[in-house]
Order: sequence, then C-alpha cells, then structure tokens
Amino acid sequence: MSHPRQQRGLEIAATARIVKKGAAWLVPSQSGNGRYKVNPEKPHCNCPDHELRGVKCKHIIAVEYVIQRECHADGSTTITETNDSAGNGSKDLSTELERLQCGSNA
Repeated sequence: MSHPRQQRGLEIAATARIVKKGAAWLVPSQSGNGRYKVNPEKPHCNCPDHELRGVKCKHIIAVEYVIQRECHADGSTTITETNDSAGNGSKDLSTELERLQCGSNA
C-alpha cells in the first residue's frame, strides 16, 4: 500500500488545478483555503507540513505526478515510471494516474 502522502498527492493531481508560474507551481489547499507554492527542483513547499517536518509533502508529490504525466494532442497520456531506492516501481500510483483525463490540470 502507498504512503498516505503519496495517495493524497495523487488525489490532488487528479482533482485540482495545478498551475505552473515561473519556476514554481501553485497547488490548491485541499481545504479550499488558498494555495501553496511548490518548487519541485529543491524540493520545497510553503505548507505547514513541509515547513515543520522538512519532508516531501502531498503538494510536492502532486506536482511531481503532474510533471510525470505528459499529455499529447491526440488525447493520449504518457506516464513516466519512477523507482524508489529499493528499485520498486510506482506502478500502482501510475496506473491510477493513467486513468486521469489529459487537460484536467492544464
């Protein structure tokens, strides 16, 4: 089973409008109260979870999923598989992400 942050990140990637603005991405709060600014290259997010714990939060994970998913003009989707340090693929999450319609986060 996936880590809860990964699951919530996937939910955000599937349902929220995540917008790239310069080098940062704007990710809406799940509570609907504002947005968080994510820099996936560092990675950094200004949400309380990331700021207090210093761990990869659901907002960073959501942006990573959006970046991994490449939508084509014909409506098809390409998923970039990633592996963790143990060599385990993220196929379960990618399979869920594959079901998303292209353009839902555009």
